Amino acid sequence: QASSSERAQRSAMMDGEETLTVSEGVARAEAKGADGETGTQEGTNGTVPEKKKRGRPKDLNAPKRPQTPKAKVTMPARDRLKTERPELMTDLKAMFTALNEIWEQVSQEEKDRLQKEYEEEMEIWKPKWEAYKKTDSYKEFCLAKQEYKDKKEKKKFLKAESKKAPKKPRPGYGIFSDEIRNRVKEEVMGAGGSMGDIGKKISEEWNALSETKKAEYQEMAQRQKEEFMIKFAEYKKTQDWKDFQLKKAKMDGRHALNALNRTTYKDAPTKPTNAFSLFKAKHLKQVMEEKKGASAGELSKILGEKWKSTSPEEREPFETEAGKLKEEYNQKFAEFKRQKAY
Repeated sequence: QASSSERAQRSAMMDGEETLTVSEGVARAEAKGADGETGTQEGTNGTVPEKKKRGRPKDLNAPKRPQTPKAKVTMPARDRLKTERPELMTDLKAMFTALNEIWEQVSQEEKDRLQKEYEEEMEIWKPKWEAYKKTDSYKEFCLAKQEYKDKKEKKKFLKAESKKAPKKPRPGYGIFSDEIRNRVKEEVMGAGGSMGDIGKKISEEWNALSETKKAEYQEMAQRQKEEFMIKFAEYKKTQDWKDFQLKKAKMDGRHALNALNRTTYKDAPTKPTNAFSLFKAKHLKQVMEEKKGASAGELSKILGEKWKSTSPEEREPFETEAGKLKEEYNQKFAEFKRQKAY
């Protein structure tokens, strides 16, 4: 049976588990690789489990938005540069500069042709997009996107708060990895390898160690763990810990409400378009003609500044229309609230 001190240690570790930093998560993943789990694993029924999707969710069912003139030129160029100048793959600033230089070399005549082609494609895409936004598929995507945002917010919060807490102990493999990472990175990148090859090389070197040497690292990890438990017990007495628990509880409650909304509001009416979106829809084509070749982000920024500079009289028709749309939405939502799903 576990002693009272061991049980206390486990309890403290569980309380502080969510203060893990990103680097510690990476170390754990690498540790799994060191135990021979880096390859594709099979499930208990002999099938290969589906790989968990990472990163921002993508709406694969949405009508594909046309590429801007600049994107049509630079996207193929990016693939070519990856082969011709592999050093740009690890230097995003240099890659961005190289792509801008390629775009500047395009003649104005060709830019105008691409711009006209883009505008024609947008005229076809816009009604498709508006129709798609009313589908269940789009709602499902919005729900997945909100879930992703909640997880990202929590991860960012825990990472920031973990800086106030004692640094968590490293596993034996993590300590070994920290010692050799810089050397291995230099060797791998010098040989034209990728970031993924660094973890594989560290794993190989760990597997090549004798059991005696591995035991030394495990002993170092145990000493770190014992020191951490003492420091963490003291940390739990501080105001920082109390503040962390309060902020975490509020965030978890808000995320739980979002999760409830994601299921309860699945069949709810789509939220109405606001005044700025109506303004943006009307003036987008004009701004695109004035700023040929501008990216979607640049166009949104220009329209935002244009909206801010408009007078109350100019805004009035958009705000009136938005008010009518909101009133219609409120009526539909009132009907939805009377349904069993709500």
